[in-house]
Amino acid sequence: MAEEHNPTSYAKLFAALAKFHENLKQPSKNGNNPYFKSSYVTLEGVQKVIDEACKGTGLSYVQQVFDFNDSQDKAVQTIILHESGESFKSGPLTLTPQKKDPQGYGSAITYAKRYQLAAVFGVSSELDDDGNQASIQNKKVTYQSKLQQPNYNNQQRQGYNNQQYHQGYNNGGNK
Repeated sequence: MAEEHNPTSYAKLFAALAKFHENLKQPSKNGNNPYFKSSYVTLEGVQKVIDEACKGTGLSYVQQVFDFNDSQDKAVQTIILHESGESFKSGPLTLTPQKKDPQGYGSAITYAKRYQLAAVFGVSSELDDDGNQASIQNKKVTYQSKLQQPNYNNQQRQGYNNQQYHQGYNNGGNK
């Protein structure tokens, strides 16, 4: 999530971003993931198309990596800079690596840098699966949690709404 800024003071930055998007050519997938049998755009691939599209716009960027909230989590923050001095700072993207060793942290940081950089600049680096992978996992969790703890408030509210709805018909309503 991006930090709030006063949009009236970013006219040059926004004009440069518009020019950037005119120049942007979406990247092709240049990395392979044998585990998932899929391809993806590497961090270098995302950086390359952004660097090319930034030419002549006065835009540049930096990415900071830092410890997040006294935890072992690492966070990445992207800052878009304009030659006028205007800048835009994203909120931190925090990831917890599965393995708490240098390789695990390095992998999580690279992943966070790639996704945040692509998001901030509007680079479509992945195949859009319409949220299917995320939905499959969420459905399992949601279904299991509903089995464990039924939500009576929602059932009561739904019953009330259904009664209200049918009263509209019975009282000559136009529903």
